[in-house]
Amino acid sequence: VFLHSLTGKWNLEDYIGHDLYIVAASAVVYNALGRLQQDHDLRLSFKQYVEYPATLCIPLLLVAFTLGNGAKIYKADFFQVPTDFWLNIYWLLLCGTLIYLLGYGSRALLVLRQDPRSRTVANIYLVSSAAGIAACLTRLATAFIPQLQALDAGSTLVWI
Repeated sequence: VFLHSLTGKWNLEDYIGHDLYIVAASAVVYNALGRLQQDHDLRLSFKQYVEYPATLCIPLLLVAFTLGNGAKIYKADFFQVPTDFWLNIYWLLLCGTLIYLLGYGSRALLVLRQDPRSRTVANIYLVSSAAGIAACLTRLATAFIPQLQALDAGSTLVWI
């Protein structure tokens, strides 16, 4: 309610949370790459393959969020906001970026698994990344298949 009173836009806390999810996924990639590459190579790889896509995605998300139902219709559970063209673009951008980042980080984590000192943590992050990718794929399905929205399954399926 506080953010809505300042901006006139609903669900901004969800948009901010999604931005932080992109930052968190980027941090996982950065930490994994940091164990595999030298400082100069790390900076170049991270900037090109992680920082640029994430930096481009966040303002595009804001545009799609603001133009669509995400900012117009309040629901306590953002997954229950009925999608329109712009909210579908929002979900496509967000989930596509997260799938890319989590997948990119998983490649580095698979290499880290070879080091016995990193195996346990790498395995935990790999399972978490797989769960994140599965949730994104589920959200895309529930956003783009109207029958799933009509059943109100969008929220339930993603949370499972």
